[in-house]
Amino acid sequence: MISGVATVTFGDGLHAYQNPPTQSYQIPVKLELVGPKGKLSAKYPAGTLGSVGGDPTPSRLYEGKVSIPFSVKLSKPMHAGEIKLRLSYQQCTEQSCFPPSSVLVVAKLAPAKSKKG
Repeated sequence: MISGVATVTFGDGLHAYQNPPTQSYQIPVKLELVGPKGKLSAKYPAGTLGSVGGDPTPSRLYEGKVSIPFSVKLSKPMHAGEIKLRLSYQQCTEQSCFPPSSVLVVAKLAPAKSKKG
């Protein structure tokens, strides 16, 4: 099992929607395993409550710095190499949203050092 934390920072005046989103039309922040094969489990934090775009129903938003703990269980054991993760998101202002986007993150795995002693 591989564990880590993905940290995302949104600029001033920008937000994204929590995962799971409050409304069905909202595109949430999402972390996915691209390779190698396996299963990723993410613990998305609760967003802060806010109103956007004149919608009278408050939504859960990610603003500023957000940390997403995750774990990966690979189909085949790996002692070294790299895993690739994709972070998908849609940034919005109070009035409008930018097109959805994603960023690919490569994490290098090093062999575990044995403890002597």
